[in-house]
Amino acid sequence: MTQPDFVPISISVAKFYREAVPLPEIARPAEPKGRRRAVGRLKGSPGPDQGYVLRLIEDVIDKVVIGQRESLSNVKTALQLVASKRASLFGRAPMKSDVDFAVELLRLSEVADDTFVEVRRVLLSGVAHDYIAQRTLSDLFPDELLKLSLAELKEHAEIWDEWMDDQAPLSA
Repeated sequence: MTQPDFVPISISVAKFYREAVPLPEIARPAEPKGRRRAVGRLKGSPGPDQGYVLRLIEDVIDKVVIGQRESLSNVKTALQLVASKRASLFGRAPMKSDVDFAVELLRLSEVADDTFVEVRRVLLSGVAHDYIAQRTLSDLFPDELLKLSLAELKEHAEIWDEWMDDQAPLSA
């Protein structure tokens, strides 16, 4: 307790000195060092709070247009992968704009032509149940493409169509 104000303080005790207590250094071996991201084939795209994208997808899943032979679970997983990877490139959690970007990228907002739907169906087949297929699909989209805005993606739709046509032989 401190000394009350009404008690006189002698001059010899007026100053109070205290030695700083050294803080112990805590070792955290699992803490990531720096902002390095694991890169390479099948490494994934780590980012904060990626589970939130599942909630965001539930808001738009009723509006997506899928082909007759496409699986809804494969489409949901593909949307989750694309939106999560895009958000991780910006170092943030997924947002509605990432899900909208994924819907537009996979042409799920409108009825697509039969060739595109068939290529998409083959690319997405089994992705909901196969980890390697998920990583492969995630690696399929270049970072430069995912860094575009939604408006830029719509502007460059013909480039994206050509790229998907190039993927058709790979998916067959």
